[in-house]
Amino acid sequence: MAEPPSAVEDLKNLRELLVIERRYVIRDFFQMRERNREDGLPTSLERKEGDQIRRLQEQIEAVDRAINDEELLSSSSKPSQP
Repeated sequence: MAEPPSAVEDLKNLRELLVIERRYVIRDFFQMRERNREDGLPTSLERKEGDQIRRLQEQIEAVDRAINDEELLSSSSKPSQP
């Protein structure tokens, strides 16, 4: 029987999903920017996209800290070798 994923594995999977979402936000922004440029509309980063990127980056950094914390906890709970 396979072992359930560890907390670190779960957190790494969550981080990967957040990075993918951040990439989609950036890609969508550049696609919209190109369409706006063709239509003669403003092409600057909208506040909405900036807020989304900032929120996602904060979440990624929080997950990174949680991964580090879980790794420290798991290494400190292992018995030391004589």
